[in-house]
Amino acid sequence: MGSAARILAVRDLLAAAMKRILIAYDLTSSGARALERGLALAALDHAGVRLVHVTDRRLPDAEQAVLIEELRDIVETMMLRHANVADISVEVATGDRATEIARAGEEFEAGLIVAGGHSAMRMRDGLFGTTVERLIRQTGRPVLVVRNDPLRRYRRMIAAIGGEEDVDETLALARLIPSVDEVLAVHAWLPSHRCRTGASHETTKIERMIAKQAAASGLNDLHIHGAALRSDPMTAVMTAFEAIDADLLAIATHARSGFALAWKDSFADLMLEQTSLDLLIRALPR
Repeated sequence: MGSAARILAVRDLLAAAMKRILIAYDLTSSGARALERGLALAALDHAGVRLVHVTDRRLPDAEQAVLIEELRDIVETMMLRHANVADISVEVATGDRATEIARAGEEFEAGLIVAGGHSAMRMRDGLFGTTVERLIRQTGRPVLVVRNDPLRRYRRMIAAIGGEEDVDETLALARLIPSVDEVLAVHAWLPSHRCRTGASHETTKIERMIAKQAAASGLNDLHIHGAALRSDPMTAVMTAFEAIDADLLAIATHARSGFALAWKDSFADLMLEQTSLDLLIRALPR
């Protein structure tokens, strides 16, 4: 996809995100954090919300009606703190959780999917371990993984920049969150033995890419700055996160196929499994 087409895709994504948010909810404390955060974000833009709860087995009609009523009661209680949400609907689905959440996101035309996450991801966690990884691979839509205080506003974001080809998509994720006003784009830089450039040269290069793409994508109202850190990606991101007391990490990742099963063992996978950060991840088409 060329630069112009990517920018148009970014703008379409932003327009959708400002209208519809899908929240995956599972009657746990993790689900409660996702619901609180999703409603708070929807209230910022007067967006519509769909809550989806996935069960492993098909429920009898009477039992499903009771569950839907319980979900509505939970939502109505929480809506007292988020009155500016445009509208909300509740869906109970049956089947594979990642598949059903992805399907619901498509049907709702969600610009953002919000899911809860444990403080540290484990491969065998039910809904928010392997399920969230498969969800990101399946949907292609931005997925916000909520692990921390959902009432703390997202103000400062780290955008993990792999290279020039994903700058615009990664920065676009910043605009999905209306409250974000500062973005630090971080590029991890490990020179080879032939490399003669220094960290300042790499930082200048990444800042030029950021300025170009930010202007093209209409991101000039955000305070965006960049840094190239001489480090491995995880250390670079965690250092930057602490340095500016960031609230959120954004990653745009290109899916892989074959035995790798999309982006398994990628940087995004590593951050999901080995950190407790709130993450905004979008799997990009190859």
